[in-house]
Amino acid sequence: MERNLEIENLEKNLSIALDIGEQLLMSGAEIGRCEDTISRIMSAYGAKTTHVFTVTAGIIVTAVAEDGCAVTQLRRVKSSKFNLHKMEKLNQLSRDICKNKPTHDEVAQKLAEIDKCPTYPLYIHIIAYSFISAAFSAFFSGGLENMPAAAITGALLCLVERMFVNLKIDSMFTTCACSFVAGLNNVILIKLGIGVDFASISIGNIMLLIPGIAMTNSIRDMFGGDFISGTSRLFQSMTIAFLVAFGFTFAGMLL
Repeated sequence: MERNLEIENLEKNLSIALDIGEQLLMSGAEIGRCEDTISRIMSAYGAKTTHVFTVTAGIIVTAVAEDGCAVTQLRRVKSSKFNLHKMEKLNQLSRDICKNKPTHDEVAQKLAEIDKCPTYPLYIHIIAYSFISAAFSAFFSGGLENMPAAAITGALLCLVERMFVNLKIDSMFTTCACSFVAGLNNVILIKLGIGVDFASISIGNIMLLIPGIAMTNSIRDMFGGDFISGTSRLFQSMTIAFLVAFGFTFAGMLL
């Protein structure tokens, strides 16, 4: 009976650690951070050893208690969207767990609160997309004459991207479609006399779609010894970059 209770507690602890690890991975955390967090949480809850294997698509963890009984759980990670604010909250929660060892219910409540953290409203995203597009267009020698067109397309890009995300469309198709729509809008704006150079306008929009954080994480993973995840993320990032280039190039052919 006592052994069954210990195994049950170990399973609950592992489930909590996997919940946090999964949310970290979905928020854009690197593989090493995810594995280290799970290991520290299990150690704080009394696990003797913890073996964690993480790739971008899933997490496998085996935790061993002091008496030798072991529990293994698998968590499939289907999607990821970078959210640095959520990642910061999850990191703080893992530190609190290691320090104070809260109950399972308390951790579940805090995870629910983190999951419901308010995000920026749509108009803030639209303003940010417009400003970033215009700024990068000017930075890459676009000049003042191309900034209004880049800002308009940036706002449209935000709306189109949000629409595809709400429809739960595949991320690869979303990237390609957003690139084509943005490029097509740049063509239309140039024909209307808003903007001069297609390439200078588009470069500002492209910077919104290039997966810079994912590519950086892939290099960090490889330097940390996680070559499978690093290579996978690098290939995914390069595929997205190709789809972005394809969408804008195809639209530019209509000019």
